[in-house]
Amino acid sequence: MNNRQAARKPSRLLTANEAEICLELWATKRFDTFDIARLLGVGEDAVARTIQTARDIVRQLYPEILPSDGSALRKGEA
Repeated sequence: MNNRQAARKPSRLLTANEAEICLELWATKRFDTFDIARLLGVGEDAVARTIQTARDIVRQLYPEILPSDGSALRKGEA
């Protein structure tokens, strides 16, 4: 298998601890997906999937917080 084929292979899922660390680092807004993946020693695709999954869960549980159309709530709206 060459490097190009290896790059296309999806990486493993993150453990619960890795996912928690991933989301904590992402929430700081100081790290991008590449940095988090490098720190955790996992694939960047796994980090991106974890972040997107967390967003999807919040969107389903609290639709008033994150509107499904992607628009952000303005200050003072409720």
